[in-house]
Amino acid sequence: MREAVWAGVTFVVLGRHDVERVRAPGLYVFAARDGGQLKPVFAGEAQDIAREVGPHHASWAGALAQGFNEVHVCLGAAERIDRMQLLARIVRAEGPGMNGEPQGARAAG
Repeated sequence: MREAVWAGVTFVVLGRHDVERVRAPGLYVFAARDGGQLKPVFAGEAQDIAREVGPHHASWAGALAQGFNEVHVCLGAAERIDRMQLLARIVRAEGPGMNGEPQGARAAG
């Protein structure tokens, strides 16, 4: 199982369509891996990753336009307050390009 670390938080690396099997609360990062380079495109949190993260997500199309090809998932924070604190830390440290914009703002390419 591959892992990635964002701002000191360990995530499991999944393919874009593997999220439908993750029926749990957690953090997620839409990431673009190109050769040896890895960059965060969008980071978020969900009460149920399988239900909330997928092609229907407001930032999915915009993330795809920026090369998003992996979803990184961290299930270590079941409580929403904990997920929000970790998410803020990740966004501050890693600067995912789509965070801070209205969701879907880059969908039109």
